Amino acid sequence: MQKFRPLYFRELSSSYSSAILSPTGAGSPNLVNKISPVISNKNTTIASSSVPIHMIVPVSGRLLTLKRLLTNFDHVVLRTNHSDLINIDLYIVVMETTEDSGERMSTIVDYIKKFIENHQTSRIHLIEAENGNFTRGYARSYGASRFNDTDLLFFIDLDMVFTRELFPRIRHHTIFHKQVYFPIIFSQYDPHYWESTQFQTNFSSFQLRDDVGYWRQYGFGMLGIYKSDLGLIGNWNIEISGWGKEDVEIYDKLVQSSTLNVFRTIDTSLMHIFHTKECSPTLHDDQMKMCKGTKSITLGSQRTLVRHVLKMIELNKI
Repeated sequence: MQKFRPLYFRELSSSYSSAILSPTGAGSPNLVNKISPVISNKNTTIASSSVPIHMIVPVSGRLLTLKRLLTNFDHVVLRTNHSDLINIDLYIVVMETTEDSGERMSTIVDYIKKFIENHQTSRIHLIEAENGNFTRGYARSYGASRFNDTDLLFFIDLDMVFTRELFPRIRHHTIFHKQVYFPIIFSQYDPHYWESTQFQTNFSSFQLRDDVGYWRQYGFGMLGIYKSDLGLIGNWNIEISGWGKEDVEIYDKLVQSSTLNVFRTIDTSLMHIFHTKECSPTLHDDQMKMCKGTKSITLGSQRTLVRHVLKMIELNKI
């Protein structure tokens, strides 16, 4: 179990559930604070609904998963002229893969360029990071370096899908020089262990059933933060190689910040799609422990796994 000071988690009362499912989530002003997410400076005041959001996603290989994310962005963002979606841009930071089975960087770059050309969009941006093999911390830091201090950034993983409700929540819960947003995401189990196969992923709403997945309380890969606030706590650790840990480090830094609040709530507009996970033997001990822990948790719900084992016993397979 990961421990982060001085934060603790507790169950919320049932009266809170309706707020969690609202467009802005549990952080609506009458429940959490009276601070409106408005950026003010000497010359301008920007209403939250028009604040541009810069989504940053690191990519290394995994072309099929990238295709899903781009399709998601196309369906939710590009195909609408709604006022709160016209200022959403996606920045894809591409690095070379270390996986033998992964597509080369040149293949990924060519696909992104073709996608941008075919969709005639200026809201998807390709960033090529020529710095050896992939590390997620470096890719995120490299992507963030392109922006101004007052820019609102949202770091997202390649395995995520999202609905349009995500963006007002990012704007509401991320407050310049005051608060950062770490959404608690819904993460799918292995579909082999779902109780029902009647499940379809679309980009307008998600079926968040307890046999399909779980709320990842200790996942910190998604982050809404202003560029200057990221700089204040030291940015991402670019030295970490391999799977995981860079998100835990940035979370720990933010929890210990004397000037920034960390806001966490269940976010029903984000879902992590299941994929098989291999823990490389080259990982450090702490990374290996985290990787194996995540791998075991995402197998299936306890109830479903018990039923699966009992069924195998009945069939004399174990």
